[in-house]
Amino acid sequence: MKDSCNGFNMRVSMNSEYRFKIRSVTPDVRSREFFYASRLEPVVQGNETFQYFHRISGSTPQTKHIAVDVDIQNKAWRLLRLNGTDNQNEWLGYGSRHTNVTRLPKFFTLSAHIVQKGTMSLHKHQKHMHIPELNMSASNMKDFLHSVNQEPFLRIYDTRGLNDDQVTSLLDKKWSSKSDPRVIMRTAAFGHGRKTLGYSRRSLYMCVREHEGYSSDRFAEHAAPRHVVGIDDRNLVPLAIVWALRADKGDRFEI
Repeated sequence: MKDSCNGFNMRVSMNSEYRFKIRSVTPDVRSREFFYASRLEPVVQGNETFQYFHRISGSTPQTKHIAVDVDIQNKAWRLLRLNGTDNQNEWLGYGSRHTNVTRLPKFFTLSAHIVQKGTMSLHKHQKHMHIPELNMSASNMKDFLHSVNQEPFLRIYDTRGLNDDQVTSLLDKKWSSKSDPRVIMRTAAFGHGRKTLGYSRRSLYMCVREHEGYSSDRFAEHAAPRHVVGIDDRNLVPLAIVWALRADKGDRFEI
């Protein structure tokens, strides 16, 4: 598995459940820290989405305060631009487990702008997962969720410009460590592994293709385009979905 990150400059360790860093091997590209937490925000209408959901929050070269919410039960996601650091998510995911605070801290209410939202196809009889609004698909998601030994072989594809038959052919391709321009991220296992939750898990990483280009803040007036290098905001969506599904795979959710 040592060569399976060929062609990908960014690494995300998936071995810490509540906090992770997106690291780049490109010089002068700084790491980006993200936090993961389960959130409960009930409303009167019982069928509303995002009452119970999973969130990753942090920053990217393009967006200073960003979050992705994943509602597994309703198979929905949303990409958010926040007006500040999501301290509540940081505390729920990490701080509450590593401090001796006995009372819930007070947090400022953040405003959130939905940059994009969409769905994900998840079914117990479906081998692959699709994120149609982003033209992305994950090959062998079912095996990834149901077999620890299959965790290092997940691939996320960019399927723009392909018809249904071409997408199926792409996702059914035999796994290879060779670089593929349509693969935007893939899992890989390094090291000798460890024991977690009673079963053997390897040291799992997500290898992510690095984005380089120019970006301007569409919410800032007369903002000049900036040169950015790092993870593309859109690519946080499949990363968040995989993270949430892996954290939540248990008796409560079965596909």
